[in-house]
Amino acid sequence: MTSRVEELKNNPKLKSFIKKYKLDDKTLEDSYLVIKRFIEQFIKCNKPGPLEECKQLIKGIQLKLEYKNKQLYTVSENCVHWKYENTDYKIKENILFTEYDKFKITKKISDYVSLNPEEYNPSINIFITAVQKIFVSDKSNVKGIYLYGEPGVGKTYMMKLIANSFANNDQKVVVVTMNRLIKVVKETFNNYINNDYNKFLDLCTNVDVLILDDIGSEPVTEWSRDELLFGLLNTRLENNKLTFFTSNLSLDDLKKYYTSTKNSSNNLTQKIKSTRAKRIVERIKGLCDDILVVGKNQRS
Repeated sequence: MTSRVEELKNNPKLKSFIKKYKLDDKTLEDSYLVIKRFIEQFIKCNKPGPLEECKQLIKGIQLKLEYKNKQLYTVSENCVHWKYENTDYKIKENILFTEYDKFKITKKISDYVSLNPEEYNPSINIFITAVQKIFVSDKSNVKGIYLYGEPGVGKTYMMKLIANSFANNDQKVVVVTMNRLIKVVKETFNNYINNDYNKFLDLCTNVDVLILDDIGSEPVTEWSRDELLFGLLNTRLENNKLTFFTSNLSLDDLKKYYTSTKNSSNNLTQKIKSTRAKRIVERIKGLCDDILVVGKNQRS
């Protein structure tokens, strides 16, 4: 062991890092210059506070040592002072796709509860209680919520709060309307250069939390029902992926809606259509508990 490797191994800034990755002497020797530069430039921000208290050369940016593919290198990351002044950064970072402006709507379920300590709408109380149980439960075996009711009663708004809440807890989230999902996938049918179809569908299939907004408002075809939607829901159900829905329709009405399709094949009997619609609803029931929300139309 060389003296400079010994120097690195005894450095208090490195001891836990070396132990974590089980770095041997050769790795330390080969990366000596990288590690030495890190030691000389590293300043740790320990206590959260205003950015003006940050001691970094570039306020808010802290150096970090990384080890990947048997290589040591340095990267930049935001320090605790930056995070202190950017409290909603997790929302912007973890909501991977949405159609609303996530920079404008940053409230979470906890904010709603604190701002509305005496919620007079019983159905909203039922919904909030169910959501709070989800947050304290084992995420590997928990159902989402199918939130339905008349237009304008606040279903989508409540789901935005859910999205922000999960994102704030370091869960990756996608919020997409059924119309938008179908449109994105259709637009990429003839795109042979990049694989946007698979990328977006894979994202919706595998993301930690998927919120399908306004299901039952989209034009229904055999393809959108039997291939796109069924495949998506079935895979998420099999993999215990947390899924939420909003709809103007109850599950019974949704089944009726999905029984009628545009451009239906003539050889599909009504019984077959009903069976395929039933499969969709059964997957939703496997993924979610349904909650009816009632109230005044907030848009009028």
